[in-house]
Amino acid sequence: MKQTEKQKDTYLRTHNKYSNLKTKIMERLTKKLVMELTDGGLKLFQILLPDLKMLAGRNVANIDSPISKGKRCLSIFKRSEQLYYFKDHFTGRHGDIFEFIARLNKLDSKYDFKHILEIIQDILDDCYYQIPVDQIEAFVNEADNTSLTLVNQGHSKKYIDKHFVAGMPYLEASPLYPMQLVQSFAVYSEKKRISYEFDYANPNNAFYSLKVKTNEYYILFNPATRKCFMWGKMPEYYIVGIEHLSKIAYCDNLSLRKVLVITNTVEGLLFLQDKGIPSLALLGGESELPDHFNVVISPLFSKKYLLLGMGPNCDKQFSSLIDKYRYEVIKVKETSYLGLFFSKNANAVDLIMNNFEFEEDFICEGFASQIKKIA
Repeated sequence: MKQTEKQKDTYLRTHNKYSNLKTKIMERLTKKLVMELTDGGLKLFQILLPDLKMLAGRNVANIDSPISKGKRCLSIFKRSEQLYYFKDHFTGRHGDIFEFIARLNKLDSKYDFKHILEIIQDILDDCYYQIPVDQIEAFVNEADNTSLTLVNQGHSKKYIDKHFVAGMPYLEASPLYPMQLVQSFAVYSEKKRISYEFDYANPNNAFYSLKVKTNEYYILFNPATRKCFMWGKMPEYYIVGIEHLSKIAYCDNLSLRKVLVITNTVEGLLFLQDKGIPSLALLGGESELPDHFNVVISPLFSKKYLLLGMGPNCDKQFSSLIDKYRYEVIKVKETSYLGLFFSKNANAVDLIMNNFEFEEDFICEGFASQIKKIA
C-alpha cells in the first residue's frame, strides 16, 4: 500500500468542503445561514440527539425527549420547505431548531435569539473541527483499487476519548492496537464496494482503524453500529489477535495460559484482551480455522471456547465452528452482540467469567478491572 497524490486530492476536496463551511461559520450567523449550513436544521438535531437516525428524509417518532426527560415522546419531521421541526407530544411544544435549542437552554426563541445563535456557533465550531491536511494519512491498494484515509493519532485522540470510549464502556484500558479516526475508506465486502466518509456533524457514528501492520493492514470498526471491515493485504498466516496472543498468555496472565477463546466480533476481541484472556477473532465470516492454527497454536491451549456474537449472516459460521471443533460455547444473549448483552445484563462479566477455571489463589475483580493475580 502507498500514499498517493490522488488520495491526497480526494481528501483535499473533502477538506475544502469543511473549510468553506468553517469560513461561513466564522461569519456573522443569521437564521438563513444556519439553515443553509445544517440542511434545514437536520444536522443540529443529529448533534443534539445522538439516537436520532433519519433515513432518506423520513420522519422519526417516539425518541427520548430532552424536553420531557425520561419520556419517549419526541418526533422530528420534515416539512415541504425543506426545514426540519420537532414536536414533544407530552408537553405539546413544537417548532424549528431555534425553538428546540431555546427549550433546551430555558431561553425565549424570540427575545434571546442572539444568544441562541451564539450557542449554535459554538456547536458548529466544535463539530466542523478543521483537521490540517498534513495530519492526514492517505493510502491506496492498487490490487483492488480500494482506499483508506486516516486522521493522525494526535488529532484522532479527541474523538477516541470522547466517542469511541463512550461506545465501549466495558473496556477499562485502551485497546492494544494503535487507533486512528477514519476520514474515509472504500472496501469490498461480499463483492460489494462499500464507501464511507466521516460526518463531522455525527461523530458518534464513526469508524476507527485498529492498526495490524503499518501502511498494510487495518481493522475498521464502528463502535456505534458494531460494523467491521478489513482493509489492505492480510499478512501471511495471520489471524486477528495473534500478534498479542503470546504476550497475554505467557506474560500478562499465567493463570489463564491454558485457555483460548475464539470470537467473531471486534468488540468480543477487545473485551477479551482487556480482561487479559488469550483470544483470536474470525472477523471475515470464516467457518473454519486455518491449518497452521490447528498445527501450531491449538496444541498450546488445553481449554478452548467459542464466544460468538449472532450478527447478520452468522448462522452458518456459528453452526460450522461448533460442529467442526466441538469447543465449549460461551453463550451471550441470543441475536445480540456483546454491547447489547452488557447493557441488559448487570452481571454480564461474571456470566462470562464463570466459564473459566482459575487456580485457587486467582481472583477476578470487578466489571471493568483487568484480570490480575492478587498478591
